[in-house]
Amino acid sequence: MPGAYAHLTLANMLKETNLLDSIVGFPDEAKFAVMTHFCFCELGAVSPDYPYLALGDSGAARWADEMHYTRTGEVINAGIRRLQGMSGVAQEKGLAWLNKSEEKQLVKQGRKLKK
Repeated sequence: MPGAYAHLTLANMLKETNLLDSIVGFPDEAKFAVMTHFCFCELGAVSPDYPYLALGDSGAARWADEMHYTRTGEVINAGIRRLQGMSGVAQEKGLAWLNKSEEKQLVKQGRKLKK
């Protein structure tokens, strides 16, 4: 699936070249979470694509389409609310997962990275 490969490539580019510093407003706590729990960042990068792997299941494909194209900000907002009730390593891992999802949305929206 080229989409998943592209998402993982972008995630690893952020890690390898430290592009997290170039994302305007990206908090230091989020950078720490992404770099410390990078496997969760990678999971966040491909999570919306997983339902597409259920070949022949039109319901799964519709769910994946919803995550990609319909009110995507609501998923992120729900994640933020969930993280606010967490602490410690669990919160860091959740933040790493959510940050990759959030970063994908910035790219989809055409938001610029600072130079």
